Amino acid sequence: MVIYEGIGLCAPAPAKVVLSGGDIRTVVAEATSRCNSRRYDERSDSWGQGFLGKVVIPNVAVIPSHLATVVAGMIGEYAVASYINHRIGKHVCKIDLSLRNAGDGGIDLLPNGISVDVKTRLQDYGAHLIRRRRDSGSIVRWHCNLFVFAQWERSMTVQLMGWCWASFAESLPECAARRGNHRNVEIKPVMLLPMNRLIYAIEAQQ
Repeated sequence: MVIYEGIGLCAPAPAKVVLSGGDIRTVVAEATSRCNSRRYDERSDSWGQGFLGKVVIPNVAVIPSHLATVVAGMIGEYAVASYINHRIGKHVCKIDLSLRNAGDGGIDLLPNGISVDVKTRLQDYGAHLIRRRRDSGSIVRWHCNLFVFAQWERSMTVQLMGWCWASFAESLPECAARRGNHRNVEIKPVMLLPMNRLIYAIEAQQ
């Protein structure tokens, strides 16, 4: 369990969220609309094109490569919202599905006024990645209060690995991306706070 604000002795235990086939199909349908609206498949930068291949969930969905990154992100958002609503016992989280061409501004969820950006990965890179600079070198502004990190296992299961305050992430150095020409901030697992601490932070805003 992490002891204090990202200076922990070991990584927190993940919180597991199991989604239904209906949940996955809903997300795929909404991701298709989002991709069509924002025309991600027409972007030339490495981030916009995505890094994932086709994802197959037997008897549920076949997700083509141009949708996979968006679907993964939305599944992470869905899982975090489900976890928070279940733990708090109220519908304090709702996923924003509005189709804005400029995106969501880096805020995926807003439980009790706390702005949350969910970062979802499909494999363990040894660290959780937050994009800080675009291919062009321009900085990516973060508008959230905190980041939650999820891992989708290309199945019905999502692992919520933990979270950190955006102010903590801002204190970390940038590093070159492992793929692509952008730059990231890397959050090591031991830097994460456990998910139950997130629930306490949200409840404190009631």
